[in-house]
Amino acid sequence: AAFAAAVKIDSFAYMPVQDFGNAFSTYVAQNYGANQPERIRKGIRSAAATSAVFCICISVLVCLFAAPLIQIFMDPSQTGIVAAGVHYLHIEGACYLGIGMLFLLYGYYRAVNQPGMSVILTIASLGTRVALAYLLSATPLGVTGIWLSVPIGWALADAIGIGYYFKNKKTKQQHENHLPYVPWRDAFQGDGSGRFGAGVVDLIEDACGKLRIGKALSPVAWEGLFAPKTGIYTTKTFVWFDKYL
Repeated sequence: AAFAAAVKIDSFAYMPVQDFGNAFSTYVAQNYGANQPERIRKGIRSAAATSAVFCICISVLVCLFAAPLIQIFMDPSQTGIVAAGVHYLHIEGACYLGIGMLFLLYGYYRAVNQPGMSVILTIASLGTRVALAYLLSATPLGVTGIWLSVPIGWALADAIGIGYYFKNKKTKQQHENHLPYVPWRDAFQGDGSGRFGAGVVDLIEDACGKLRIGKALSPVAWEGLFAPKTGIYTTKTFVWFDKYL
């Protein structure tokens, strides 16, 4: 009974950061599609700060008013049940920062077309919770160990998600730093056809190889990517970029 009442309060308390994570996902997806990585980075910093401030404030309020909140759902005369619910909220409520960051990570990876990472984070969070609840309940911690398993699962998933983000960021920077420079005068063939020069073709194929796109460029007819003489993008260009990049 105490757990059921406390979970209702729990869910209500972090519902705003869950919705904030969904909004953040939309923001990232729009800028990801528009190829605006700098705006995404700024959004990540702003969203993380906003979510952190909100979660800290909610944590303080839930911990301070745990007993009155539990008594909304439980008879105050049931002191033992109320105490158990308060104990739960003191543990979970102090750690809302973890679930707030996790919702942002879920939203981010969905937005950048890596839904598999969101699944991994979910498994890490829930799997750790179940395993630790079973293990810690058999220790002197007892029921406290079960409550502790939830924020530990959040923290583990956060560590995986953040670590993967910075690993990818570092790898991408290394690739960018090693891409060769192609002078603009060599970008197009000098016959007025608007076709890429050999240097550009080699550059893009090398870049795609380093970015693990593989052989996506091999079937492309380069002369169709630009209009003859003018060198203006054709519809085929955008279809190709949408498909491969």
